[in-house]
Amino acid sequence: MSQTSETPPVLPRNQFVHITPITNQTLSPDGRLLSYIHTHATFSELWEFNIAKQQHRLLLTAKDIEQALWSADSQFLFIQNNSGLSGISLEPNAYARLITEIDESKDQYFYGVDSTHNQAVILSEKDYKTSQHKLLRVTVDGKNETLYSGHKRVLDYLLNAAGQLVFMKQQGDQGTDLYDVRSKTPKLISHCDWFDACALQAYDPVKNRLLVKARFKQDLTSLFAINLKDNSTDILHQDPNQQFDLTKVYYDQGATPRLSLYQDQFVSQYSLDTATQQQLDRLKQQLIAVTQPHSVWVLKPSENFAVWLALDIGSNRPQPQAYLFDQTSQTLSQPMAEVYQSVTAKSAALKTIHLAPKIAVNYTATDGMQLFGYLTLPLGRHISQVPLVVKPHGGPWSRVTGNYDPITQYLANRGFAVFEPNFRASIGMGKHYVLSANQDFGDGRVQQDIIDGLHYVLSQGVGHSDKLAIYGHSFGGFSTLAGLAFTPELFKVGIAGAPPTDIAESVKLLMQQNQTDSDLVGQFKIQQLALDPNNNDAMLRFYQNSPDAHWQKIKQPLYIMAGGRDPKVSIARVKDFSTRLAQANKPISLLVDDLEGHSPKRDIAHEAYLYLLEKALATHLKSDYQQQLSPMLAAYLKRHLVIDNNAITPE
Repeated sequence: MSQTSETPPVLPRNQFVHITPITNQTLSPDGRLLSYIHTHATFSELWEFNIAKQQHRLLLTAKDIEQALWSADSQFLFIQNNSGLSGISLEPNAYARLITEIDESKDQYFYGVDSTHNQAVILSEKDYKTSQHKLLRVTVDGKNETLYSGHKRVLDYLLNAAGQLVFMKQQGDQGTDLYDVRSKTPKLISHCDWFDACALQAYDPVKNRLLVKARFKQDLTSLFAINLKDNSTDILHQDPNQQFDLTKVYYDQGATPRLSLYQDQFVSQYSLDTATQQQLDRLKQQLIAVTQPHSVWVLKPSENFAVWLALDIGSNRPQPQAYLFDQTSQTLSQPMAEVYQSVTAKSAALKTIHLAPKIAVNYTATDGMQLFGYLTLPLGRHISQVPLVVKPHGGPWSRVTGNYDPITQYLANRGFAVFEPNFRASIGMGKHYVLSANQDFGDGRVQQDIIDGLHYVLSQGVGHSDKLAIYGHSFGGFSTLAGLAFTPELFKVGIAGAPPTDIAESVKLLMQQNQTDSDLVGQFKIQQLALDPNNNDAMLRFYQNSPDAHWQKIKQPLYIMAGGRDPKVSIARVKDFSTRLAQANKPISLLVDDLEGHSPKRDIAHEAYLYLLEKALATHLKSDYQQQLSPMLAAYLKRHLVIDNNAITPE
């Protein structure tokens, strides 16, 4: 328990700014190699680990490497970054090469690696002269092959062993349509409604069935088989606990489903056949020796299921730990041990011993609906006396997971209990969980879910009722404003990052931006989940329930951080809202960085964000914080704090 753990030191802010150093740890399809990205302060490295030779090899150094993907033959790595798609061969002395530029604003999309070709990827692009969308195979030498061309973009696809398009998904009426394109004339298989992703998975030619990850009028996303003789559907796998959507299915080289994964409160995986269950049993037996008290394992097999990658992604692990299990030799190894040691040896590395695990919390809302969230307790504190921060997630069509979160850990290190609710509208728990929000944002049901969860946590002896704060970013920022406006006596302080002051205006802003064909696909969904901005009655209803309409009720200190280039939230409205508070002598501070967007990207902006967060909490809840500021950070704050009634500006 937290009370008996040693109180960690107040860790430097910059330790929570830097991202996880080793990422994208990925097995090659043949299970012989492991790739990973080592991110440094100003550059990234792509590495390869040869399992048989036990050798690490640096392949590439670049300013920005977002993701690396293996080719089907395990001899080439595709590299994705902001500018497009490049790649590098594993041959000695190979150089990286640009394969294609990708710009989604021009209706160009990267779909993934082509599993039917040794070294190729699948892309989609629109020819604006003909208004035709093309599904393309692009090989590593940049050559294109058109797999399909039509007036509607192919949203998802399946290829046969010869690399030909056999099934596809396209936009339909208020949803999407699945087509069989094995003949010249596409044949409609099924319609999926607007809330059903209907992700094509595999084709079973023996049973003539199409495997799809979908809902098909069920509440939960599950693995379905569509019988192509009569288009009837059967559920192949669904969450045994009937609570969570299916996240992923792992298939062998014959496209047979072998293993399912659910991101439930943490992670659960289930075998889909006896052989896989036997492999799982052997692997889990080996993992016992390296499992820590709060380990969360994700198990990823190679395509031949001969080698398994086991990743410990526990919520108090800033660096996931990778192990390899060889099914033939029945041995478990840690190929990245020396790499991890070199990273953690650096002074800027966070230590697991100083970090607090997340605890899943189930609670009942005041209207009877069952909800859940996460609680992180500060180490070495009396939990009934600690200040408590409510941290609503963004979206709102997103969710909190049991994974590591740097800001949650940052707050726990400063001595706060952190409650992160998955209020209704959160995804991953079924259609009903999302739609039960019923567009009731602001002073409504969704905000009440957050408050109900807070009261439940307090009733369990966690947190002091006189030491409450609310902090969130994006929709979480909106919830922060709502918390101060609609429950003005509850929280001592609120901190909001990139907060829309009125959800309706944010939806309207998104709809007014240049719309690609992909954006148009999602417009109907947004209108169903939120509102149609052309509906004046709905716009008025949303406004009347928004913090923007009730700003006069705010009396507790509020701190807002925003980016001048935010494409999702109108900075003009954020400034207007803050100015009204300032003119009424309300305790408001506003930081605006004209170079940042929806979330801080530069290290200095990120550190300033964290400083304002901890300084606001320390000032009003009397908590620990790092008082030292670098000259650069002090200058940044003075330059970007445009309103500061809370007197947070450093001397």
